[in-house]
Amino acid sequence: MKLLKYKSGAIVFAVMIIFLSQSFKAYPQNKAEAEKLKKEAREVSIDSYNSTLKICKYYWDYSFDSSIMYAKRAIELSRKLNNDSLESLANIYMALSYNYIDQLDSTLYYCGKSINISRKYPRLTAKANSLLGITYRKLGNFKMGMKYGELSVEMFEEAHDSLNYATSMGNVSTTLQEMGNPTKAINYSLKAAKIFKSLKDSFDLAKRYGTIANIYLDMANLKKGIEYYNLGISLVDSTKHKGLYVTFVFNMATVYHQLEKYDSAIYFYNISLNHYRQTNDREGVAFANQNIGLSLIGKSEYRKAINYLQDAFLLFSNLYTIRNVSDVLSDLGLAYSSAGISDSAVIYIQMSVDTCIKYNLLREELKARKLLYEVYKTRGELSNALLNFEKYKTLEDSIFSETTKEKMAELSMEYETGLKDEKIKQLELNERISQAKTRTYITMLVSLTVLFVLIAGILYYRKRTQNKILSIKSRLWEKEKAELDRELTYKKKQLSSHALHMTQKNKILQNIRKAVNEVTPYVPESAKFKIKELQAELNKSLRYDKDWEVFSIYFNELNKDFFEKLTDINPNLSQYDLRLAALLRMNMNIKEAAAVLNIEPDSVKTARYKLRKKLALRAEDDLMKFIKDIQ
Repeated sequence: MKLLKYKSGAIVFAVMIIFLSQSFKAYPQNKAEAEKLKKEAREVSIDSYNSTLKICKYYWDYSFDSSIMYAKRAIELSRKLNNDSLESLANIYMALSYNYIDQLDSTLYYCGKSINISRKYPRLTAKANSLLGITYRKLGNFKMGMKYGELSVEMFEEAHDSLNYATSMGNVSTTLQEMGNPTKAINYSLKAAKIFKSLKDSFDLAKRYGTIANIYLDMANLKKGIEYYNLGISLVDSTKHKGLYVTFVFNMATVYHQLEKYDSAIYFYNISLNHYRQTNDREGVAFANQNIGLSLIGKSEYRKAINYLQDAFLLFSNLYTIRNVSDVLSDLGLAYSSAGISDSAVIYIQMSVDTCIKYNLLREELKARKLLYEVYKTRGELSNALLNFEKYKTLEDSIFSETTKEKMAELSMEYETGLKDEKIKQLELNERISQAKTRTYITMLVSLTVLFVLIAGILYYRKRTQNKILSIKSRLWEKEKAELDRELTYKKKQLSSHALHMTQKNKILQNIRKAVNEVTPYVPESAKFKIKELQAELNKSLRYDKDWEVFSIYFNELNKDFFEKLTDINPNLSQYDLRLAALLRMNMNIKEAAAVLNIEPDSVKTARYKLRKKLALRAEDDLMKFIKDIQ
């Protein structure tokens, strides 16, 4: 798991649950023991094969290149020994080695080879199926991940293999977690943890505790998350199981960053950084450097932050991960801008823009353009600021033009009142204005380029022309605003009135319910049935969704496509998340939102924290501002 900038996707507890044959002894504990096994592995024998697998497993904590080399050697030995079961297991070791470095196509290939060989060995087939489930989950194919994960659970249960059965349930739990089903995920993990505890398997128990901790963090239960992380760390031998220990360290660093304890976060990130360097995980090193840089920005130590971000940039460039290159360039621009070195900020953000244009990274360019606009605005270079703002808006129009056309079609089908025709005309007008603006920008750019080549003194004229465009655009926006002000004011009154109604209604119902609860002990037994009916009716009224349906109609008319744009950011947002976001957009404070939602203010704080995570906001990002900026 990588804070803010991820190595492979969503914030999840990235612990690989690996099945290993119980017939083998533990892998070597130190380099001397590993060297001894290397000598034993040179012969063609069962002992040599076993030693080779132990060395392969040993290198999972130190060098993935070496682990792949010894897995290949084990496959060769199994073929010379003409033993299908040994070859199947060796292919699983090879698949695991590739999985650790996220070469998932190779993982799928070697899992398939193992299954083809091991059809008459159910346990080996179950191991390969489990790894397939893990791999498909990492690829984001949750349907296939659940299919192979549940298949491995069934196979191990039929074989009465408690250890591997528990491990398979743990894998399914992780998949459920990433699918957005935390309650079911925790149930699977707790069952698995109970089995590991009964087997006195502290290593696998620690991994389960880590997964449970992460699920609680996703549910905004920070206290429970930290509790289970500490339980997991207490069971891990940092020397023997260094990979797992580093994973715990990364997750704890995430918590510290969320708590804005940047010194602690950086300390733990550096532990992880050293591990990635030792295992030659270049992508891990790059992400660790980037995250340390971002934490240093949080501490206002901009010079140090720049050094780490530049190291990340060089690594990502060598890895040819273009999206990450663009991203870290923008981060460098942010660091320089925060440090007050705006010239360098402009250079790095412009490099990010150029990279996005070259590789057609539209959304990344949109982000970089906005940042560049803000830097120029801070510098007081209003001409450049306006130019980048216009390009930002043009790019935004391009990205969302298809969505606009679809919304126009939906409106024409759904509405049959005069308001329908009015909104369609407004959308058509906006589309024509957008097209006219784009044509104007292109024509102006060509004209100014020709004039600049011919006459250097045209700069004064260009300045005057830009001012004229600003004046025309201002008048156009004022006219458009005047046409919409009347309808906007009316809709705001409707929305505010209904929100106030919901608040007052809930307060009244809550007071009545409180009063009923207080008098209940004093009423005769014969009347208590009627009291319970009244209590049930009050609870039903407090949960009644009709008010929210009306509220949604008013809110959607005033905030066009707001909910759709939120679900575009994260399709797994619940109705509760969307309701909270709507109240935040109306600038409601915690107490007001609690009254409307019929919950305690502390529950609103928890819900806000969970919503921040689902929207992938950084610690320095303001949730209220983010919600209000959605257009």
